[in-house]
Amino acid sequence: MLKWLAAALMLTDYIGLYFAYLLPVPVMIIMRLLGRLAFPIFAYYTAFGFLRTSNRIRYFSRMIVFGIATQIMFYAAHQITGSYTFLNVILTFTLSILFLALSETAGKYLRVFFHREERTDPIRSSVQHEAPRGKFAGAAVFTASILGMAAIMLLEYKYPTDYGVFGIATVWLFYLYLKNMKTLRIYEDKGRYALLIISFLALNLIWAAEKMFFKEGDFLWNLMEIFSFAGLFLLYLDKPRKKPGRFEKYFFYVFYPVHITFLMFLCRIIN
Repeated sequence: MLKWLAAALMLTDYIGLYFAYLLPVPVMIIMRLLGRLAFPIFAYYTAFGFLRTSNRIRYFSRMIVFGIATQIMFYAAHQITGSYTFLNVILTFTLSILFLALSETAGKYLRVFFHREERTDPIRSSVQHEAPRGKFAGAAVFTASILGMAAIMLLEYKYPTDYGVFGIATVWLFYLYLKNMKTLRIYEDKGRYALLIISFLALNLIWAAEKMFFKEGDFLWNLMEIFSFAGLFLLYLDKPRKKPGRFEKYFFYVFYPVHITFLMFLCRIIN
């Protein structure tokens, strides 16, 4: 249910974006504000999927294939219609998955270095493997992982996809919160849930401040972006569930580029 709600909010957001010139300003602002609630939900599901999948390579491969296909669709629609386009959020989630994998690898070797036992992720469906023992090899892999994480962030900062560095940091925040949970209902641990909301709000404030002071972004829009933290309250609607069926698994990958491409063409036709 929660993903379907996020999809509806996303659709509302992009209608407000592409048809802003036809809408009364208060209506446009409300639609864009509602759209802010969608991103943290999809970011949550990206981190959840990373922890739960039994095949991370396939998960990453599926994400990057749809990310590239989406970008091709956006570019083609932009060339035909002249409508606004951007580097899509599926590419953000693709880089986020790679970032999480490097983060997890670095964490494993750090625990090996300090002789701490590997913990099993309670919501992960596949078996966790311990990192090989050996301090020299471990130090090399740990360093490479940290450098890889830094490279991803620098790449995002230089050539930002949708939500950029903030998007990857958001998925990572959810990952750090989810990986040691003992329940699928994230709101049952009220203390940690409150900490997650506060942390995400702080991340939003840092992102807004960075854009306002270093990128000279629109002040009103930067304030609107902060509203995305309210999306975390919608996670109360998340319920324990079986793995999604094939239709649901692929629907959202397809819905994202198709509805935006359709709006780009519709905007051109009306305009």
